[in-house]
Amino acid sequence: MATTAAGYQNVAKEVWDSDTMVKQFYDENPWLDAMEKRQRIIIGKRAQVPIHYQRAGGTTVLDSSGGSINPADSEDVTQAQFTLAYNYFPVSIEAGALNEITGGAQSIGEALDHMMTSGINNMRNQVTRQFLTGHGRICAVATNGGGSPTFTLATLAQVNAGDVSGADALGVGWAVPGDVVDVGTTADFDTVTSALTQAQATIVSYDETSTAPTITLGANVGATTLGTHYLSLRGVRGATGAGTLKESAGLITIAGTTNNVVGTIDANVNKFWNPAEVDTTTTVPDLELLLRLTRKGKRKGGTGAYILTSLLQLDNIYQMLQTQVRFNSDREIGAGGSESVKWRGNTINAFPQVPESVLFILDMDAMEIVMGKYTKPTWMSDIGGGGNAGHWTPGTTHFEDTVMYALGLAVRRRNTLAGAVGLKA
Repeated sequence: MATTAAGYQNVAKEVWDSDTMVKQFYDENPWLDAMEKRQRIIIGKRAQVPIHYQRAGGTTVLDSSGGSINPADSEDVTQAQFTLAYNYFPVSIEAGALNEITGGAQSIGEALDHMMTSGINNMRNQVTRQFLTGHGRICAVATNGGGSPTFTLATLAQVNAGDVSGADALGVGWAVPGDVVDVGTTADFDTVTSALTQAQATIVSYDETSTAPTITLGANVGATTLGTHYLSLRGVRGATGAGTLKESAGLITIAGTTNNVVGTIDANVNKFWNPAEVDTTTTVPDLELLLRLTRKGKRKGGTGAYILTSLLQLDNIYQMLQTQVRFNSDREIGAGGSESVKWRGNTINAFPQVPESVLFILDMDAMEIVMGKYTKPTWMSDIGGGGNAGHWTPGTTHFEDTVMYALGLAVRRRNTLAGAVGLKA
């Protein structure tokens, strides 16, 4: 829906203060920032990563009398292929909004610049979700009887390993009013909502309480089952909800899942392509878990230098390590510094967007971002050579444009990565 004069007037005169919005949500994307610094630019439809997955056989050992040499074996090589996920964010503003603004934006370009500040961040937040999860599912849905537009999402205690809770997803803005969504199974993303129109499948409101998070759509939703049904953005698996996933691979699919297809290589057949260790049973991190995940990754040549987890698990690790602290004196005693916790000399990186149920030990040298020609969020009008953003749409009273950001997370070696994806408290 296009921004109206009244709506934009409120933004221009009341919300904006010293050129910044007073945002009521976490506005950074540190995990995406970290990955964007490790990009590999590509031109074309996909990135091809060459893989040398095991040593060649054929070694012969003889004594001084000699003998036959075993036949030569070829080097075992293959390639992983990663496609780009094309993310789009539309922007629309009514001509009347520009006409009636006083003391604010004086042109379509200025008005769109204001809107783009938030729009690009919204897009990057969804890319962050993809890079963290990779399975296309926003969060798990709880058991609901159906027949109501409001349905309950799964809590952290209820989710299966590798899934995201409702409070997690809603708390960081992965599902917000205005998003068009689907509810379905892992095989078919819209089995519950396939009959709903776009307007009916649009989120109207939500409640992110940790005990019973809910979402309300524009029409009644059918019955759902915990552990079977999930929330996703509409269309990420095609019009029928059962096609190929269009979103990027992410950490849960790359480092937190085994025997699955990543980069067109099936790890169920090619076991070398599995992560070094995936723990799905540990519910609270302990020293044994950290030691095991680090050791397994390093055994394959990983660095184990980048530890990524949620704020909840950072606090759990802090409390675990705090019991080992010994004080030499009571002068200048401080406490509560969980933000600077380190493990084996490496800082534990904990960000608000990371699902509370996961912890990863990563080799950042094994990971990269793949991109095409456009390496940052780009106006569609710039791609088309139209010049300034925000073109008048014939037959309407508003200006429109769309921002595109095409990129994907890729991995060169999965077996140097490790993760725990079933943490519950």
